[in-house]
Amino acid sequence: MNKTREVVFLAKTGIMVLAVSALFGIQVLYAMSAGTKGAQPRDRHDHVYFMKALDLSEEQAAKVKEIKDASKTEVDSHKKAIDEATLEIREEIKNENPDREKISRLTETISENQKKLMMLRNEHMFLIKETLTNEQFDKMMDIMEKHGERRGKFDGKRKDRKF
Repeated sequence: MNKTREVVFLAKTGIMVLAVSALFGIQVLYAMSAGTKGAQPRDRHDHVYFMKALDLSEEQAAKVKEIKDASKTEVDSHKKAIDEATLEIREEIKNENPDREKISRLTETISENQKKLMMLRNEHMFLIKETLTNEQFDKMMDIMEKHGERRGKFDGKRKDRKF
């Protein structure tokens, strides 16, 4: 009786190992084949990907890159200010007696920088829209919406939240 249990256990274990190995193998094969079939890159901001996906002319591609590069320093500066203020808030809250006024000022800093980032993004989109044809712009918006849907955006609610 004991020997039978061991055989059944080994058989079940072997089947599980085989199933896990097969699943892993399928994932590896899929990933390899996706790379050769023009799968979307991980970075949706990839200039080359958008040039191909939107069928941009060389002139359009250069203009889009110029628009992106022109605002990069300012965008990075605002993001850095947001990150620094967020970290300062976290550190201040850890204190035994957190300074509420300091936290309020830091929150205002975050808010101001987020507003400036949104204004930059909007201006960026206007410039991009002027550069692309209507069809190219619509396709870009579709790509962005699909990416946003995967992240839980563009519908006013985050899909992963219960409230």
